[in-house]
Amino acid sequence: MKLFRLARTMSAVAVSAAVVAGLTSGVAPATADIDLPAAVDELILDTIGDGNLRSAIVQVRVDGRVIADIAFGEAAPGVPATTRDHFRNGAIAITYTGALLVELAKRGIVGFDEPISKWRPDLPYADKVTPRQLASMTAGYPDYVTDESFNEQNLADVHKNWTPDELLSFSFAQERTFEPGTEFGYSHSNYVILGLVLEKATGTPLAELLRTYISNPLGLDHTVSNQGPAIPAPALHGFSTDRGVYEDTISWSPSWTIANGSVQTTTIDDAASSFDALLGSSRFLGENGYRELTDQGLAGLPFGSATLTTARSYGLGVFINNDWFYANPFFNGYTSTVLTLPAHRSKIGTVTVAVAATPTVKGTQEGNIAYPLATDIAELIAPDHPIA
Repeated sequence: MKLFRLARTMSAVAVSAAVVAGLTSGVAPATADIDLPAAVDELILDTIGDGNLRSAIVQVRVDGRVIADIAFGEAAPGVPATTRDHFRNGAIAITYTGALLVELAKRGIVGFDEPISKWRPDLPYADKVTPRQLASMTAGYPDYVTDESFNEQNLADVHKNWTPDELLSFSFAQERTFEPGTEFGYSHSNYVILGLVLEKATGTPLAELLRTYISNPLGLDHTVSNQGPAIPAPALHGFSTDRGVYEDTISWSPSWTIANGSVQTTTIDDAASSFDALLGSSRFLGENGYRELTDQGLAGLPFGSATLTTARSYGLGVFINNDWFYANPFFNGYTSTVLTLPAHRSKIGTVTVAVAATPTVKGTQEGNIAYPLATDIAELIAPDHPIA
């Protein structure tokens, strides 16, 4: 594989260490300027040196400004990756759906704590489960993604267009994980059900709801819903060894990954700018809405053998890690991470780091390869806000 040198644009080539370090609380200014894009280059090169990255697309924003916009490696064999490439955003759309719930609740269309039997009485435990529990992953529905039979069927026909009813049949066939509201359990089933509830409550397809309340107001011109495998050009190709061989996955169906209507493709600019707006401050959602989206009220709930804390928790569709909010989708040979440090916790303003990456053969064994690169960049910019 030919490794293409990075293409990048930036609004500020050199960032003073006093800005990057000294303005963040408790860190003394360094004596020399930091060339931030060069430092990000070095982190990418180090990761490439580990042999895990086939490609990486990175955008860094500080206080609303794009500081670095970088692409490295191959989008497809012989085709250089660019910062304009489209990729599958997976769980980033889970955050959008959580924000959509907030917007609908603000308008009195859906109540956070009403039983979902109001809209979908046909669903199991509908009289005990609420939209808040679905969005916060505390509803107790088993995850179809962990079902062995589902995974066998999904890999046997990677082009199958899964319906919500088909996906949920694997969840409902399993024993209930826990009683609603008593534990945390990450489950894709929750958001498939939440999508059905929001559609029934509004009489509007989920894709249209996301456009109306999230994508259009945020100016996400390159974020589109598509249950099928099509990705707008230029497209970043995913690569996977899930079927025992290293192969291009761009033609694989993403329909199984989340609720019908929230399966999306995006660009690095849309991913970064959306988290900047939704999680960087309360400007978009309002103070009450922002508080709901980022609520740390799950602290103390069991999560497997662990326990959620205020430092390691989950809001409405978004992970919480110390001072940062993030999403880190990983499926079908695509990995990405978006991390946001909100303005009220930072003396340099909102910091957002977005990374989309595809793996080499070796990298397919390393999980979400975008996450460690994103966290390294985040800690370079805001070293006094560590990520556990």
